[in-house]
Amino acid sequence: MNNLNFEQRVDALISDLGENIQNIYRFEDDLDWVNVDIHFINPVTGSLDEVSLFADNGDQPSSMLYCPDIGNGFSSGVVVDTLEDLYNTILED
Repeated sequence: MNNLNFEQRVDALISDLGENIQNIYRFEDDLDWVNVDIHFINPVTGSLDEVSLFADNGDQPSSMLYCPDIGNGFSSGVVVDTLEDLYNTILED
């Protein structure tokens, strides 16, 4: 899964999170910058979490930001580079 382009990474994450997804927000600009924020119920903790995916060059993904328990009003994020790292971080939460 490390060689996925941005859209493939987003699609894989949406497929894997499935019914736990609460909201998906997508932002794009004229400079090929794309940001997708996915709010989901963490299957381990039951908290509302967020993962933000970024692409700053069309289809080339950059890091992802995982923010656990955003429902409490304060959350610090963890930067991850691959979906595997993201899933491991979610499961450790």
